[in-house]
Amino acid sequence: MSIPRELSLKDNLLIQNPINSIENYLKPIASYKNIEIGNKFVLENLNFENTKLEAFNLKGFIKLLKKESITISIFESFDNAIQIIINSKDNSITYISSYDNLTEQYFLDDYCLDSKDLSFDLYVDIYSIELFLNSGEKVFSFTNFSSNRGNGISIITDGNSILKQLEISEILK
Repeated sequence: MSIPRELSLKDNLLIQNPINSIENYLKPIASYKNIEIGNKFVLENLNFENTKLEAFNLKGFIKLLKKESITISIFESFDNAIQIIINSKDNSITYISSYDNLTEQYFLDDYCLDSKDLSFDLYVDIYSIELFLNSGEKVFSFTNFSSNRGNGISIITDGNSILKQLEISEILK
């Protein structure tokens, strides 16, 4: 899946966001607000054991109390996961799939992760993952063809952050 995008300019920056009509294909599953993340926040209220959630959206807003890394871990199983690490210390995005032994790392302009507020909009389907950071200031696309993935989802920090809001939705076919 490649999410159709709306393009705009803001302060001479190209902004990319999913088209608004994508909301018509999202079925809300869970919502979290004002949760302090000390180290790891596991979305344990979600029971994916009986339902294989293969296409979903995570939309969140995190208040960083200092420069730190935020890891969004999806398809977690006992010993594997796909992780997207947003690191404000070195302004990088790292994609790690232990299913495929694959790592990709990208370094960003200083200003992108310099804020104490971080918003993300993550779209995941069977083969692709698309990440929109800070209202479309930066966009990343990854592919993943591994099978037999787990169902766990968690958010991990190396400090104390506040998860101001997190919405999880299934993407309907």
